Amino acid sequence: LAQVPVNRIAVPAKPSARKFLGTLNAKRAPMVTCILVISDPARIGLAQTTVNLWIKQTYQAKQLVIVNATGKPVTNAPYAWIKEIAVDPNQYATVGALRNKGIDEADGSWIMPWDDDDHAHNHRIAFQMAYRADEKCCVMLARQIRIDVRNNTVCVFKDDLAGLPSTVLFPHDSARYDD
Repeated sequence: LAQVPVNRIAVPAKPSARKFLGTLNAKRAPMVTCILVISDPARIGLAQTTVNLWIKQTYQAKQLVIVNATGKPVTNAPYAWIKEIAVDPNQYATVGALRNKGIDEADGSWIMPWDDDDHAHNHRIAFQMAYRADEKCCVMLARQIRIDVRNNTVCVFKDDLAGLPSTVLFPHDSARYDD
């Protein structure tokens, strides 16, 4: 991603109630487009669960763009704010190329990757939007809880450097991924 200022936040974080609640109002809030990319048909079930959890996000001015290179639909959800784009896996062979396609299709003024295995807190988008320092600042989470259902373990993953790249929130016009 381009070199832009980054705000790191540790969750749980507590923005002021007024600032946080303001992000829940879709009429005043900037739109955030979350980009879910999927290229492995074996991960369709994960992606479907992720979409169902994403729908529960409390931030109202949101859109989900699913860039799908599997040949199988992830969702048939009748939501106007979910857009699924089927792409040729030969033309979009890398995660970067798939995410860039999602950026191209995004309607939001802010972009956030949403991995096919993300099970985020219902306020994740709202928290990150509340912590923007200005209109050109990226926001990354510094911690996340990771759950391994195969081994029945839970841990807090902490990044002491720049933040967790899969949690970046950035202005639409500020970045592209390496293809």
